[in-house]
Amino acid sequence: MFNNIIAWSLRNKLLVLLQTGLIIVLGIWSLATMKVDILPDINKPRVTVFAESPGLSAPEVERLILNPLEAAIAGAPGIERVRSNASFAQATVNIEFAWGSDQLRNRQIVQERLAQAVLPFGVTPVLGPSTSLLGEIMWVGISAPDTSITKMELRTLADWTIRPALLKTPGVANVLVMGGDVREWQINLNAERLRRYGLTIEDIRFKIQSGLTNKSGGVIIQDEKEYPVRVLIAPSEIAELREIAVGKNKVDGSPIRLLDVAEVIESGSPIRGSGTIDGKPGVILRVIRHPDAETLLVTDSIDDTFRSLSASLPSGIELHPDLFRQEKFIRAGLGNVTRALFDGTILVIIVLIIFLMNVRMTAITLTAIPLSIFVTAIVFKYFGLSVNVMTLGGIAVAVGELVDDAIVDVENIFRRLRLWKEGGKK
Repeated sequence: MFNNIIAWSLRNKLLVLLQTGLIIVLGIWSLATMKVDILPDINKPRVTVFAESPGLSAPEVERLILNPLEAAIAGAPGIERVRSNASFAQATVNIEFAWGSDQLRNRQIVQERLAQAVLPFGVTPVLGPSTSLLGEIMWVGISAPDTSITKMELRTLADWTIRPALLKTPGVANVLVMGGDVREWQINLNAERLRRYGLTIEDIRFKIQSGLTNKSGGVIIQDEKEYPVRVLIAPSEIAELREIAVGKNKVDGSPIRLLDVAEVIESGSPIRGSGTIDGKPGVILRVIRHPDAETLLVTDSIDDTFRSLSASLPSGIELHPDLFRQEKFIRAGLGNVTRALFDGTILVIIVLIIFLMNVRMTAITLTAIPLSIFVTAIVFKYFGLSVNVMTLGGIAVAVGELVDDAIVDVENIFRRLRLWKEGGKK
């Protein structure tokens, strides 16, 4: 078989050269367009379900929320494992599917099953974004050396300016914000005043909920024109919230304002965590990419977003885009393996020149290294594999075996040709 291959190659030298050129072109294209990451994707297709339940303890969350969710999801087609976690006011369910399954179909199956779950009033399960175990690619921080800028202003800037801009970046699945004070309008009811006016907490809640939404007043038709009527009652300032009517005085019929029964203030939400940058208060944003997105490309897009944001940020705000960057680990790991490959190739060239003492034989042996790498890149591209530390390490080991075989084969051919020539002369 090998004799036939060698004989065919010798008869069709031009065709062999054309095939070699095609392999080089396809190999270079594959290397330039392949996905680059720190490690291969070892995460099975997964769908995460979140359900918030303010006020419920972990045992109640497990009994009232997790058990119905697991019962509704169990038995759905394609599910291999369900893992759940109950914490204070939060239920999390991780559903794993088989390798190669369609993620969009998986999410649709889970969404249909969630509709069958019987949950407490006000608890609505939602699907989390599509992410992977290695999806957290960057931590970004913002701080204010100017003490006049409060932690609430920092958090508001992160929630309503920086986070939406990052979510628009291609490849970004989610952005988690930590630290700072979340801005809230807090209503602190006075029990004595409620008793005096004959109101309950449910009365106040109903009135406030109905007063936080603008309503439609219908349409006025005049001279073949339609004029929509808007009833603007939703408060835009905290002073407007204080003036919302929550009842009627039984004595004189005058309206009872929210200000009459409660203290309405603007303050931060209860703190369950904090963020610091170099020991000073700050806000940290954790950027998570889509499973199919390439880390290096997403990082470059995020850097472009930061450059466009930096011009519009308020004065006194410092942006820290390099608290954590997975890009650094990727480039360092790939650089180390690539350098090892390069050094190994140089050593192989030196050894071949010293021991073979023939430029032609050395060149023939060395062609096996790039051609094999190009063929490997083509195979990786075809099967959707990525360039990472593990695959490059495997290539480095394979190159050693490859060069060893090439040296043995070429040296054997060289020796046989020399013996053939010597025998012919005799």
